[in-house]
Parts: sequence; C-alpha cells; structure tokens
Amino acid sequence: MAEDITFVQSFLLAPFLSSCPEGKTSRVKKFLRHVQNTFSIAFLCATAGLVMVEMSATLGRSIASRSITTADPMLITLVKNLWNCSYPIRAILILGIFKWKQSDWRNLHQTAHRCLGELDPSREKSGRRLGRWSVVLFVVTFVALFVPVALIWQHRPSPATNASLHRDSEGHAKGHGCEFTYFGYCIPFAVLLALWTSFADLPFLLSQQVLLAGIIFAMRVVRILKGVDRDVRHEIERLGSLRHCDTVLRVERVKMWTRTFVVCQLFLRQFNAFYEWILLLSVGLDILAALGLGAKILNPAKGPADTTAALYLALVCFAFLAYATVFFIPFVQIGEESGKIDRSLRELIWIVKGHYSKHNEDEEHEVLRDQHSRQAKSAEALSELSAIIQQNPLAVEAGGLFSFSRRYLVTVVSSVATLLLVAQEVLDRTINLSPCQASRNDIANDSAILEAN
Repeated sequence: MAEDITFVQSFLLAPFLSSCPEGKTSRVKKFLRHVQNTFSIAFLCATAGLVMVEMSATLGRSIASRSITTADPMLITLVKNLWNCSYPIRAILILGIFKWKQSDWRNLHQTAHRCLGELDPSREKSGRRLGRWSVVLFVVTFVALFVPVALIWQHRPSPATNASLHRDSEGHAKGHGCEFTYFGYCIPFAVLLALWTSFADLPFLLSQQVLLAGIIFAMRVVRILKGVDRDVRHEIERLGSLRHCDTVLRVERVKMWTRTFVVCQLFLRQFNAFYEWILLLSVGLDILAALGLGAKILNPAKGPADTTAALYLALVCFAFLAYATVFFIPFVQIGEESGKIDRSLRELIWIVKGHYSKHNEDEEHEVLRDQHSRQAKSAEALSELSAIIQQNPLAVEAGGLFSFSRRYLVTVVSSVATLLLVAQEVLDRTINLSPCQASRNDIANDSAILEAN
C-alpha cells in the first residue's frame, strides 16, 4: 500500500470519517460508526451554538454603542465587530462539507496515492518528502493560529474598562469586575477561554487540515508536472545537440507524457468537484476576517486600546490574508507548470520538424530529411499533446467563479487594500462630521429653549 502523504491530516480528521462498511459489518462496528457520527455532528452543533451566541451578543452591543457613542456606518461596524465569528463559521461550513462528502474524499484520497503515485518517478523519495510537509504545515497552521490568539487574549480589556461599557437605566455600572458579559450574565474568563478554544479555535484548526490535505495533493501534481517538463527539456537538449540519423524521439515516450497529463487532468476534475465550495468559502471568509481586523485597526475612535494590541491585530490580519493568498501557492503552480510544459512541447516540435536546422550541404540535408520523416509520428503525437494541454488547461477552481493564478493573488491583495482605504476615508469623514452634527443639535436645543421662554 502506498505511503499516506497526508497522514497527519488523515489522523486529525478521522472523527469526521465514518468507517467504510465492507460486506457484513458487526454490531460493534455499527455502534462505533454511530458514535463517531454523533460526536462529529454534536461537535459542529456546539460550534454553531457558540457562534450564534457570540453573533447575537456582538450585534446587540454594536447597535447599542452605535446609537450612543458613534455614527459609524452600520456595515463597517458589523464587519469590524464580527470578524471573530467569520473563522468559526468557516470551520463549521468546511467540516460540514467534508463530513457530507466523506465518500468522495475517500475516492480522492485513493486516487492521489495510487494513480498519482504511479506517475511519480521518485515515488518513495517524494512520498517521504511530502509526508514531512504534512507535519511541517500542521505545525505552521497550529503556531499561526494559537500564538496570535494567545497574545490577543493576553491583551484583553480590563474588567474596569469592560464594566464601564455596560450600564443600567440609571447609569450605574453593571457587572463590575466582570470581563465578559453576555445578555446580562457574567462569564468568567477561564470558562469563555475553554469554550472558545474548544469550539472555535480547534474546529478552525481542523478545517485548516482539510485544506492542507488538498494543498499536499497539489504539491504532488506539481512534482509530476515538473518531471514531465524536465523530460521534455532533456529531449530538447538531446535532439538539439546531436545530428545523427539514429537520434529520434520515440512515440512511446510522447504517449507516456500524454497519459501523465490526462491522469493529472482527471484527478484535478475530481479534486475540483470535492474542493470547489470548500475553497470558495475559505477564501471569502478569510478575506472577510482580514477586512474586519483591518477596519478595527484603522478606526481611531473605537480601535484597539494601545499600540501593542494593534500590532497583534495586524499580525492576525496578515495571517488571514495569507490564508487566502500565500496558502494556495501550490494551486497557482499547477497552472504555471502546465504552461511551461506547453511551451517546451512547442520548442520540441520545432526541433523534431527541423525548423531549427541550418544546412547547406545536400548530403547532410538528405540525412536530416530522412530523420524528420521517421519522426513524423512523433511530431504528430507532440502536436496532439500540445493541443490537449491548450484546450484543457490544468487549474484549481473555487466554486466555478475563479481559478488560482498569480492574477488572483494580486487581485485579492489589491482589493483588500482598496476596501480598507475606502473604509478609512469613510470613517475619517464620519469623525469629522460628528462634532458638526453635535453643534447643530446644541443650537437646535438652545433655540427650542429660547422659544419656550
């Protein structure tokens, strides 16, 4: 059996994969499968409940504070205050899709290890290297999540500051000494930390493993495509430097390249069918979280309390932006390697057809003409392969809306920066207009008092 190149991700996601029944299943296995299903569904429901409570409380506080202290646009206020709900929602949706399509996942996993593994010329070495990437990427996602989150928790608002934001109808502070208040109930920090870590941060980390498995599969495809391009370049150097009549390109070699490309194309179709909505939701919610954090940092009126907290928020903002861009570089490489193979094939076709040759002697010309005639089948096979690549480009798609490329990376970064600049401009105008609005209200009140007298 082929080595599992995603063994870390497979182990962590095992609770969301029911055991696949083969023939007769014992009662014990059926019971364990039901327990497994119940646990995964209950886990997702608990995460959904926590998100609903957090969203309801945040919406209530946003509406109350907006009506009292600020006139910020409602959309910016919601995006800014609900950023911490976007990544648990992302986790629920991704893990839910993963659970729903678990049979498709098994087929994809099997194809990635068996079919793609057979195409990899250095299968064992590549498998060990990708297995190490499985561990490294897990460690990176773990550190990138929990280190910034721990720093933000450490710089949470003090109880006195938080209590001043919650007052009763008579203006007295409610919950003095209570750090977190939900619907009038005081939640101790330790309890909230345990709930949020278990049912928000942990699901997000597991949802990252679903994406990491796809990224590792993409890395295997990239290695295979690089091997094909390397072989084509080797033939270009061999045929371009030698001019002997026995130097020909075998048709069987071209057919092997064609089979490799077709298998990669079929795998990517299966990959896109499973990952298209997962990738779309991941990118959209990560961008939403980055925008919310950016708006929270840029807002001078209701932004972070100090520079240190602002730096930590900026770190988390860049992390979410990286999740939507740098995280998916292997997907970008698939399309680029496909284009490299096509360009190398065209150059090889020119050499095989003799377009690079410059000869004046009739004898040498006759030898080369005989060589080119014997390579007619190879040239035809190369042209067919080039047409297949041009008509069926390799690409990873997200919900059929876009494919991952360098243009995508630039578009995401520039769009986030543009939206944040627009939000900053809107917030600056709001702050500048607020004193004028207050002055007009004071004048109106004074006029009403004078008329009454």
